[in-house]
Amino acid sequence: DVSFQGKNLKIVWRGEEVSNDGTSCASPSFASVIALLTYQLIAAGKSPLGFLNP
Repeated sequence: DVSFQGKNLKIVWRGEEVSNDGTSCASPSFASVIALLTYQLIAAGKSPLGFLNP
């Protein structure tokens, strides 16, 4: 299991910074962290994280 902040996330909506809550923000934020980690691993010549779901 994983968890990610789902309350008071700062996002940019139509050019303005606003706060938002819920899994609609937490899920893509977590996915972006995993994507950045994977990118760094590949850039370092290591294997990517792969499929994270059980």
